[in-house]
Order: sequence, then C-alpha cells, then structure tokens
Amino acid sequence: MAGLLGYGIVRALGEKGAVFLVGEKDLARARDFYGRWGFATIALGRAIGGPAEYLVVVAGLTQIPFRTVFLGIITGAYCGGFSMSFLGAYALVQPELAVVLAVALIVLLSGGFHLFHKYRKNEEYS
Repeated sequence: MAGLLGYGIVRALGEKGAVFLVGEKDLARARDFYGRWGFATIALGRAIGGPAEYLVVVAGLTQIPFRTVFLGIITGAYCGGFSMSFLGAYALVQPELAVVLAVALIVLLSGGFHLFHKYRKNEEYS
C-alpha cells in the first residue's frame, strides 16, 4: 500500500509538479529509463525495500501505467517475502541460495512481463 500511495501522490502532482521536482532533462531521462526498465526497477525496489522504495515513488513522475506499477509492487513484495522467509529458515545453512533464487525470480517474472507486453503491443497493431 505504501508504494501505491507514494506513486499516486507523485502522479497527482502532474506534469508541472514533475518538472518542478526534477527538471525537464532529468524527467525525460527518467521516462526513458522507466519506459524500458520500469517493471524490473519497481519490482527490485520493492523487493529490497528501505531507501530503494524511492524507485517505486519515482515511477509516479513517469508515464508508466498503474497496472505495471501494481504488478511490479506485487512481484517485488512476493520475491522479497520469499527471500526473507527463505533466509530466515536457512540463514545459517545457505543464505546465498535464497538471494540468488529471489533475484532469479525477479528476472524471470520481468522477462515474462516484457514478453507479454511485447506480444500485446504486436496484437494491437495487427
């Protein structure tokens, strides 16, 4: 909920608010970056938590759709929760394995979302 709230507040600032916060040049760079890597960035920021949660809030400055933000937050929360529970259970035995699996899951889900998004774009133009 915190990620969605931050995204919504920043998104409500609109174009003028976004330009005021970061400037036109950096806003264009952020939009380009989030256009390519938005889902993965949001998922990773949510999975890591703490200061990386800022990555979710910055998505509100860009034109990234709510659905992508929502799915990124859910994916990151799931992967973060998975790695934390795995680390909690196996912290003394295999902590590296939990981190590798969580990152692999983010990569797999991000790749799947990218392919799905690409497929949908191709369907729209057919």
